[in-house]
Amino acid sequence: MSTTDDRFELTVAECARYVARHGKMPTRHTPDAGDRSLGLFLQRIRQADRGTTKDIILSPDRIAVLDEVLPGWRGRGARRDVDEQIREIAAFVKRHKQYPHNRAVIDEAEPRLYRILNHLRRAADGKGNVALTPERCELLDKLLPDWNRKADV
Repeated sequence: MSTTDDRFELTVAECARYVARHGKMPTRHTPDAGDRSLGLFLQRIRQADRGTTKDIILSPDRIAVLDEVLPGWRGRGARRDVDEQIREIAAFVKRHKQYPHNRAVIDEAEPRLYRILNHLRRAADGKGNVALTPERCELLDKLLPDWNRKADV
């Protein structure tokens, strides 16, 4: 196990101790600076889980540690993860026979799906904050073969 993995597991254990003491997860708004850093850690981990950050990739081993040591770490009301949103875009395309766009809206979800698709396209260009992992690219290519075209027709 690497030093980074050790530090990760220690921080997860600190979060679990916080929950045992306070009966709730730490947040970035927690008054104590040390506890606030735990809240910031959880925020970043949740972002990584949703795929909305490029600088942290959660491995299956780390997710297993989180699930075991810190049940409920994903929190209430967690936003849908990016892979689920990709599936939603694919369902839209299948249903409407076109990619979502911001003109002549044909579905109430279309503007949101259009924004998500644009975030994915920006990530493919190395911009934005969506983590475009090889697995996510494979999912996109499988469900939306021409997802990264530059102009919607």
